[in-house]
Amino acid sequence: MFNFKILSHWAEVRPEELAYVDEMYSVSFAQLNSDTRKIANFLAQSGISRGDLVCTILPSYMEWVFTLALHLLGAATMSRSRVTPFDSANQPLWVISPKEHPQINKDKTLIINETIFNRILIGSEISLAPGYKNGEALARIFSTSGTSGTPKSIALYVSQLSNLPANKSGQDFISAKNVLGLYPFAAFQSYTRAIKALAKGETFFGYAKFGPKILEILVEHQISAILGSPAQVSSFLTIQKEAGIELPNISAIVMGGSAPSIQLISRIREQLNCSVFNAYGSTEAGNVTIREITDGISGGALINSSADVQIVDENDLVLPLMQTGRIRYKKPGMATSYYKNPVASAEFFKDGYFYPGDLGYIDEAGL
Repeated sequence: MFNFKILSHWAEVRPEELAYVDEMYSVSFAQLNSDTRKIANFLAQSGISRGDLVCTILPSYMEWVFTLALHLLGAATMSRSRVTPFDSANQPLWVISPKEHPQINKDKTLIINETIFNRILIGSEISLAPGYKNGEALARIFSTSGTSGTPKSIALYVSQLSNLPANKSGQDFISAKNVLGLYPFAAFQSYTRAIKALAKGETFFGYAKFGPKILEILVEHQISAILGSPAQVSSFLTIQKEAGIELPNISAIVMGGSAPSIQLISRIREQLNCSVFNAYGSTEAGNVTIREITDGISGGALINSSADVQIVDENDLVLPLMQTGRIRYKKPGMATSYYKNPVASAEFFKDGYFYPGDLGYIDEAGL
C-alpha cells in the first residue's frame, strides 16, 4: 500500500532538493510538503473528507500539490486539463477549478486561482491527515478512449499505486538523468511519473504551458530526454526553432500515443541530433514496448520486462512466433476493468489480459 506520508520523509532528509520544476515553480521537498499539508488543511475545513471523489482542473503545480493533499485526506482523485462534461459513471462529488462546472453544485465547487492559492499557503498545516482506510480504497480515476474511441474510465486503487514506482515506463529504457514530460498532468503518463519521482525522492520536471520558457528549464537543469506525443514534440520543435536555442544535452526523445511520421523524425534529427524512440502501451496498462527508430519507422520493439505480451487468434489461443494475430497483454498493478462499465470491461479485459484491439506478431527481437 503506497504511503503518501513519504513526502514528509523526503522533506526531512532532502529538504532543499528540488521536488518539482516547471516554468513557473521550482519547489523543494520541504516546500512541497508544507504546501501539501496547508492545502490538505484547507480542503478538510472546506468539507472534503475520506472517500469523496474530487476532480481538479488546475495548472500543473497546483494540480500536483492539490492531488497530493487529497491523497493525504484519503479522497479519490481525478484530473482534467479543462472543463469538459462528466459522464454518469465518473461524475465527482467535488470540483476544484478556477471556474464553476455546470454539472457540479456550487456548494461542492472550490474556486482556486493564483490569489486564493497564495492565501491558502500562508495558512496552517493539517495536524493529522487521515489517509486511506485500506488498500481497496479508490485512489485515482483516469479517462481513456482506448482503441474504440468511446470515452471510458479506469480506476487505480491504493494497493495498485505501490506497483507504479517499480513498473518500467518508456523513460526507464533510456539512459537519461533528468527527463521532462510534455504530457498534461491529467494524463496517466504524468501522474505515474510524479508518483515514481515521489517514491524515489527525485525531481519531477513538467510544464505549465507551451512557450519559450520551457527551453529555460531544459538548459538550466540539463534535461537529457523529453517525453511526449508526436503532436507535442512537433510543437516543442517549433518553439525551439523560433527561439534559436541549441539543446546539446538532449540525448533522446521518447514518443507515445501514436507512431511519429518520417517528417517529424527528420525534424528531430535536424534540430536535436538525438536518439528517437517510439513507446507503445495504453492508459489501461502503461508502457508495453519501446523501439529505437534508426531508419524510418519500421522495425520491431523491445517488450517491457514487466509485461506479459501474447498474440492470440479469434479463440484466444496463443499463436507461434511470426504469426499475426490480436495483441493482448497484462502487467502487475494494471487496470483489470473499466470503472462502472461492465459491458466495455467484458469486451476488452479477459482472463487477466487487456485487449487493446491492435494486431501484431512477435519475432525473436520483440513485438
